[in-house]
Amino acid sequence: MGRNCTSLSDCSASPGRRRIQHCRKRTAQKTFDIPAEDITIPTDEAAVARGEHLADILCTGCHAEDLSGKVFVDEPAIVTIHTANITGLAKTHTDADLIRAIRHAVDTDGRRLTIMPAEVFVNFSAEDLGAIITYLKSLPSVGEERPIPKLTFAGRILLASGGGRTDISGGSDRPQPTLS
Repeated sequence: MGRNCTSLSDCSASPGRRRIQHCRKRTAQKTFDIPAEDITIPTDEAAVARGEHLADILCTGCHAEDLSGKVFVDEPAIVTIHTANITGLAKTHTDADLIRAIRHAVDTDGRRLTIMPAEVFVNFSAEDLGAIITYLKSLPSVGEERPIPKLTFAGRILLASGGGRTDISGGSDRPQPTLS
């Protein structure tokens, strides 16, 4: 089970928390070559409104109300993680880069985005994903780029030993958003 996973979104391990933990452990140091998807990014006002609706439901919890990022995990003895300022990224990244990041949790260098919940977005329709990207590109860039995660020596030992919680996204008991 799960031997051929290339991203969190295509793992064949059991669904739910075990799958996420399996993939995160298997893919911690790997890079992924995710081919660019051919998604039409709309430009009309209806798409911007739909993208805003979806971003309000799915993105603001982690990336802050203005999508400029925030401190997501702050355990100074172990790790400090900031979420990305996606208003800035939408201006500097291609549509293909944004699609890979949102749908597959993979950055421009092919590394996985540790806390990006790709399992939520992997089955999004092309229209909804396009609407989110349209909305993000319509926003002014606010704030500044967020720092990379800071893992302390104790945090590295904890991670290497398999200790601690590997699913920091909240797991299956986290309420799932309802889309309309």
